[in-house]
Amino acid sequence: MGVAIYPRIQGVSESWVYEISGKALAAERERLHKMIKSQRLKDLLEYFVPSQEDAEEFGASVKENWYQPDEGIAIIDAMTAAVATHPADIGKSENLKADLLAFRLILERAKAEGRMWNLAMDY
Repeated sequence: MGVAIYPRIQGVSESWVYEISGKALAAERERLHKMIKSQRLKDLLEYFVPSQEDAEEFGASVKENWYQPDEGIAIIDAMTAAVATHPADIGKSENLKADLLAFRLILERAKAEGRMWNLAMDY
């Protein structure tokens, strides 16, 4: 099945975030971060907040940190530029391009509606 990552938007249902697989982005996240590291941008995983259900499985509580969409947009734009510059270095680049575009569109919508975000993960 694989891991998928996607933005979680504050104050909306899970169905608000749509049309993103997140699997290609999860698979290539580390490589992409290395490609953009010189730009002093955070790793997407720094925005990860486990779901309440996941935390409860481990007997932990969740402190929900929320972030401005512009922070995520800057990372996604840098990753998109890295893919465009080095397409041969990325496997399944079409799926990755689709994930990056969907991620950016979701964050743009969150920004337009004045909503914050964090990173969610499905296993």
